[in-house]
Amino acid sequence: MSSTVGRLVATAGDMDVSGLAAIGYYLRLYAVELILEESRDQRSEEQTQLATTLLNQVEEYKTTVDTSKDEDQGAYTVLHDQDKAKMYVLNFAMSLYNEKLKQLHDGNWDASLRRGLWCCLDLFQCLGKIWDMQNELKDRIKYCKIYLRKIAREKPPMPQVDDKELDEMLERLNTESKEENTPPKFVDESEEQVPEDPEPEPKPNSKPNSNPEPKMPETKAKEAIPPSPAPPRSTPDLRTMMDRSALIEQIQKKAKYVISALNYEDVSTARQELTSALSLLQDLEKQ
Repeated sequence: MSSTVGRLVATAGDMDVSGLAAIGYYLRLYAVELILEESRDQRSEEQTQLATTLLNQVEEYKTTVDTSKDEDQGAYTVLHDQDKAKMYVLNFAMSLYNEKLKQLHDGNWDASLRRGLWCCLDLFQCLGKIWDMQNELKDRIKYCKIYLRKIAREKPPMPQVDDKELDEMLERLNTESKEENTPPKFVDESEEQVPEDPEPEPKPNSKPNSNPEPKMPETKAKEAIPPSPAPPRSTPDLRTMMDRSALIEQIQKKAKYVISALNYEDVSTARQELTSALSLLQDLEKQ
């Protein structure tokens, strides 16, 4: 627990200096929740003081954002609209995750890979805790843990990743969003095959997979490899992200209307809602 909290605090600080303070805000909230989950008789005085310090930092950031609401509407929205906040943190986590999958695929297993996988793991677990996404992200959490164990087992101890290198990685993911409005391409959950145990050879997926798995450098034991990821994308800017999120919500609602209409054999309404949903999908593809 203490090592996890310490890592979360350090990562939150890295986010702050990389222009991703909103993500640091939620990582601190997650760290506080982990500390408070410990019973009082098990929680040390140092942990209690750390929780107090983190809550003060969270409140200071929230006050700053609220005060400058007119200057930074995006940051204000990410703090006060939990749907948008979830999408923002998830998009960033998936950007980093896709980049680390590509690094795994290319065989460039260095200290930055290990640090990036730890960051992905913390972000996914933060999303699971704060926004109740454990089921949606359980496979990706497994992948992060499997490859962190694999790296620790097959590689000699690596030096800590250079802070400057980490800052550059986070800054790149943040600043590229100003040049590109397309959100990161998510890896389809249905295409991922996660072994229950990283040691034995995994069972083949019963469903055909249109995306062949990448070939990894030969190791002593075969292990499941995530499907070849799309080229790493950047975190989308807040305005574009919110516009896409609203459009996706409309499409999802219309899809539900289609199903509901068909349950009552109302074919006319189902056709109308389906046509509308397809039209919105075309608009989504153009963004």
